[in-house]
Amino acid sequence: MSTSLKFYSEVKAIRGYASSLIYDMGRSNVTRITNDVFDFLSPCARYLIDDIDQELKTYLVENEFVYEYDDFDESHIQEIQLNTEFPSLLRLVYLNTTELLNLNFVKMINQTLPSILIIRVSTIHNSYEYLILEIVNSFFIDRIVFLIEINESNHVSFFENLCSKYNHIFISKLYENDTKHSNYNFSNFFNYRLKAENDFTFSLVNFIESHSHNLFFNGLIFIDTIIEKPEENYAFSLFLDKNDSMTDIVTKHISQLKYISLSKSCKLITDVCKDCEFRHMCVDNRLPHQRAENEWYHQTECNYNPYIAKWQGEEGYRTLAECGVISNEHEFSIDHEKIALINKELWGDE
Repeated sequence: MSTSLKFYSEVKAIRGYASSLIYDMGRSNVTRITNDVFDFLSPCARYLIDDIDQELKTYLVENEFVYEYDDFDESHIQEIQLNTEFPSLLRLVYLNTTELLNLNFVKMINQTLPSILIIRVSTIHNSYEYLILEIVNSFFIDRIVFLIEINESNHVSFFENLCSKYNHIFISKLYENDTKHSNYNFSNFFNYRLKAENDFTFSLVNFIESHSHNLFFNGLIFIDTIIEKPEENYAFSLFLDKNDSMTDIVTKHISQLKYISLSKSCKLITDVCKDCEFRHMCVDNRLPHQRAENEWYHQTECNYNPYIAKWQGEEGYRTLAECGVISNEHEFSIDHEKIALINKELWGDE
C-alpha cells in the first residue's frame, strides 16, 4: 500500500504567466512559487511520497498545504464544488445619499438580500434612525458600512452605539477637509486601483465565484440621485428619484441582459487577467469591455504586469506595450520571445 500527499481542499496552486501562487484560503494567506515548482505539482492532485523532492515535501507539510493519506481513502475526499448559486439577488448595494433612505429602500434590501451594504450618510434626522434600525436588524446582511460625513446635523453617536452593539456594523468618518473621501461619489468610487499583493483577499468565496463571475461587478448596484448618467456603460448604476418604487426598479434592472453580461466578465475570459496568478482573488473595479463572445478586455492597464511579475513602481517594471502585449477592441496578442528576454534580464535563468 502506498502513501500519497494531497492538497487540503482550501489550498490551491494557481499558475500565472511569469510566476505562480499557492492560495491558502482557509487562513487568507498566499505563497509565491516558481512556475517550475507549479508544473511539478499540477499534473494531478495527489503525489506519491517516493516521487517528490524531500525538501519540497517538508516545505509543503510544515506549512500545512498538504496532508498524507493512504490510497484506499481517496474515494472519501471531497473537492470544492464551483457552485455559484447564491440565495440573494445582489451582493453589494452602495447607497450614495440618504435622500433615498426610505421605506422603499428598506423593502428593496429585504427582498434582494445583499451580503454587503454601504450607505453614505450626508445628512440624517431622527426620523431616519428607525429605518436604519430596520436594516441593521436584518439577519441576511453580512456587513453594513456607514460612511458618515462629520457635520453638526449628523448623529455620530447613534452610529457609534450601533457599531459597539453589532459586530457586522462598521463606520468610517468622512471629515470636511478629508480630500480622500470628501468627494466620494459615483465617479471616484471606481477610481481606486489595486497597488500591492496586500490588496487581495484570499477567500474560498472569491475563488469559487471568480470561475464564472467578475468579483467586483457581480451583484453590485450603485444607487444615487444624480440626474445625468456620467457614462452609459455603467449598467450597474441606478439614478433614482426619492419617490421611485425602488424594489420594482432594482428587480427589473438586475434582470437586464447588459447587467448580467457585465457580471459574467470573469478574469478567465479577460485579456491579460487570464494570465495572472491573482485572477481568482482580484476585485478589480476597472470597467471591462466586450470584444466578442467570451472575450473581454480593459481600456485601462492594471498596476500589476503578470508577464514579468512586477508591480508598477517596482524596479524593472515594464508596461504591457513595452512587453509586446497588445489588448484592445480589435485584438489580443503576446510577443512571447520579447517577454522571455525581459524575464531573463529581470530574473535570470530561475
